[in-house]
Amino acid sequence: MRPIPRADVIDTLFMAIFMFGIATGIDFKLGAGLPVPAVIAGFAAGLMLIRRMSLIQERHLFAMLVLLLIFVASVLCASGYEMINERFKGLIQLTYSLVIAYALFLTVTLYDREQLARVFLVACILIIIGTALEVNTGFRAVSDAFRVKVFSFGVYQSDMRDLMLYGRVRPKFFTSEPSAISFAFLLFAFCWYGLTRIPGKVFGFFALLAAGYVFMRGPTLLLGLPLAGAYELFLAPRFNGPLPGKLNVVRVVFGVAACGILAVVFVVAGAALFSERLNQILLRGDQSFFYRIVGPALVTIEALQHYPLAGIGITGEEFIENQVWQIYFNSPMVMVQTRTNPINTVITNYFWLHWLYFGIGFGIIVLLGVHWWLRKLGTPSIMFCWIVWLTFGQASGAYVSPKTWCVLAFAAAIARLHELQPSGRYLPMPQRLIRPAWAGPRPVG
Repeated sequence: MRPIPRADVIDTLFMAIFMFGIATGIDFKLGAGLPVPAVIAGFAAGLMLIRRMSLIQERHLFAMLVLLLIFVASVLCASGYEMINERFKGLIQLTYSLVIAYALFLTVTLYDREQLARVFLVACILIIIGTALEVNTGFRAVSDAFRVKVFSFGVYQSDMRDLMLYGRVRPKFFTSEPSAISFAFLLFAFCWYGLTRIPGKVFGFFALLAAGYVFMRGPTLLLGLPLAGAYELFLAPRFNGPLPGKLNVVRVVFGVAACGILAVVFVVAGAALFSERLNQILLRGDQSFFYRIVGPALVTIEALQHYPLAGIGITGEEFIENQVWQIYFNSPMVMVQTRTNPINTVITNYFWLHWLYFGIGFGIIVLLGVHWWLRKLGTPSIMFCWIVWLTFGQASGAYVSPKTWCVLAFAAAIARLHELQPSGRYLPMPQRLIRPAWAGPRPVG
């Protein structure tokens, strides 16, 4: 039997480049006008895939191929064939993102849990230091100059709104907007939380969220509470070792209680820390909140009444552009009643975009296809993966972007490592690294 490879310093270098690419989200436009999202992350993932080509298995590729065929069928079945070119551009971007997620999964599952947890912790510390420098020193000018030079669209310019709602101009730290760095920080902090074995890690996770709030002031950080609940309910109670997949009933009860407590903390913290933002939402309306939470839901519900089986097709927002603006302009939360933004940037919730793109019929089929693919990758506790994916979807759009699918890949890898490298007595690395995801079940005899 071939030896099991382990992640090394080169893998960690690729991971660092990848994490920078996902955090910044720098795009690149090809000559045909086809944008390549998160191009730095895509470059790093390509290097990961080339380096770990020997880990690719036929069952992984077959499941991915079936999933891609489902996507193709959804494009062909969607109404409005005048949009077929745009939908196939979206299909290309979605395929690119799935390949990146697969490369990420293969590499992440080669790590020792504690080794990878340290990588994420270092990333969180660097973000805290960078945002602190941007808030308290002249480093903001460097960050702003980088943003203006690199990003051709979507550069955040609502500093006066930040002063009114948060009492300061929020840092961007080389990203296009404050929510982007908050999203990346939360993703990396949660990955650390899901991987580390240190006692009392939940307090460490909350300490990271508190530090993030001090400097970033992002409401996205509140999503860390339901994410912690998902971990405590679906991963923490799972037995490992000789009883993989079985549940510790006592731990399940503890997880349910933890979810209840976290729900209360979520409400109290949201009301206390973001009182100005909450007042604006309730009294005067909030355009950002509408674009992320309310608007996507209203648009999707309206579209499903007309296109229930196959939706509007991948990246088919232009097909219903007039209906979208009608819904948005009729809302008191939308303060600018002009079409100032491209239509694909005003629906920023990839959970609702899933149903908008695929409808109820293909939406369910796609979920089943992704579920089957995760099973073929050897992912345990897929419910955990879906809840993590849904939760992060409340703070991000761009369904075809690598960020959307890397959230799912990170969740799947955490679940896999959590089962392969159980918590408990600290074992030497060769014993602790049982088998990576690609290796399948251990042969008998």
